[in-house]
Amino acid sequence: MNPSSFILTVFAAFLVAFSTTLLKRSVNKLSLSNWWRNRVFLFGVFLYGLGNLLVIFVLRSNEVSVVFPVASVQYVFVAILARHYLGERINLERIFAVLSILVGVCLVVL
Repeated sequence: MNPSSFILTVFAAFLVAFSTTLLKRSVNKLSLSNWWRNRVFLFGVFLYGLGNLLVIFVLRSNEVSVVFPVASVQYVFVAILARHYLGERINLERIFAVLSILVGVCLVVL
């Protein structure tokens, strides 16, 4: 994977992680009758779609067995964003899980 594909994949993973945070924040105010008026929800859906389109673009020139492990850094971003924006607690087990994801990404890329 070349450096620009790596950066684009990590950026796409961040977009998907951020969209997940937005969707979580909007779910309490969401109903079948008002989802289209919920700006946070709609922006989250937009970012989710954009992130996945970027991954598809990267897949054009890279192997899926490399792109998807790199894209798994979205779980790292989700843990960080959930802690800071949703107030979720990150215990020791989650910290080790996040670190193991990062180690796995390094093993695949290097």
